[in-house]
Amino acid sequence: MKPRVYLVLIAVSFLASGVAEGYMALLGRVLNEAAVAHLFVLAVLSFAWCKADVSARNIKEPSGSALLVGLIALVGVPLYFFRSRPTKDAALATARAVAFFVLCGALYIGGTRAGEAIGT
Repeated sequence: MKPRVYLVLIAVSFLASGVAEGYMALLGRVLNEAAVAHLFVLAVLSFAWCKADVSARNIKEPSGSALLVGLIALVGVPLYFFRSRPTKDAALATARAVAFFVLCGALYIGGTRAGEAIGT
């Protein structure tokens, strides 16, 4: 699949997780299974995104990049960019990744509110 497909799936996962967590919060759950499940989904999708990006750009993957992106995206994504692109391109890609993360946060918040509305 193309890298953008994985980004769309990541964004959708934030929305879905927000809905599930908002609904479950109304049930009084302390340990939120939806949050734990979402972490695993994000790890798999992030790993797959990195592999797809390497393939789409037809480059050799910087060693360990996909694993680091999957396990610790906050560090792994910028590190992958700076190891696989010229500095200017990497900085721009990192800025876009931050904007994408903000969008995902907004989707999560909107999903949480929708989940709470569903439960009431």
